Amino acid sequence: MMLCATLLVLLMDVSGSVSTENFQLQRQGVAAALRDIAVARTVEAGPPMALTLIEWDSRHAVVVPWRVLRDRHDLARVAELIEAEPRALGFGATHAGDAMMAGLDAIEAAPCQGEQAVIDVSGDGTSNGGVAVSAARDRASAMGVQVNGLAIVTELEPELGPWYRANVMTPDGFVIEAAGFDDVARAMRRKIIQEIAAPGPGRTCPTEKEG
Repeated sequence: MMLCATLLVLLMDVSGSVSTENFQLQRQGVAAALRDIAVARTVEAGPPMALTLIEWDSRHAVVVPWRVLRDRHDLARVAELIEAEPRALGFGATHAGDAMMAGLDAIEAAPCQGEQAVIDVSGDGTSNGGVAVSAARDRASAMGVQVNGLAIVTELEPELGPWYRANVMTPDGFVIEAAGFDDVARAMRRKIIQEIAAPGPGRTCPTEKEG
């Protein structure tokens, strides 16, 4: 099996609290991060990475199946696909544990062997049903999968960052906070760079670190 530096599962919250406008801001934020020159340079500095995007509420749907990314052209094609695909789900409950379990299943079906495997959970609210988040986090730790969080902090969930740190991230993970949906692009760029920078020859972690 081919070796990849990172297996990255992007889990994007599309539950009932996410309006159509904020859904688009999330999608655009992910696409902008993948087009960022710093992300491209990091990917091109070592072995390829693989990425999949899964949307979730009380269910989950694969929006972008696993894609192997070697350079900025691959990244741009995935960014275009993310922007073009319609919303797969919407307006259900927030079952973060179920989403994390789906991400772990996806890692087991990845097209390459990763030097590291990462689940990236982004959302604007705490889990309110389904599999316990702690059970999903424990399974991730047992599998050697790092779980990180992008907490989209709003007036309705001002303490979401601490909740993500206490419940979602694995001991080796981290959480970055976005100050609302308008800030997702900045936070996602920073997060992806930190997630993919470490493995592979020639790659280094960014000096700036949050959470």
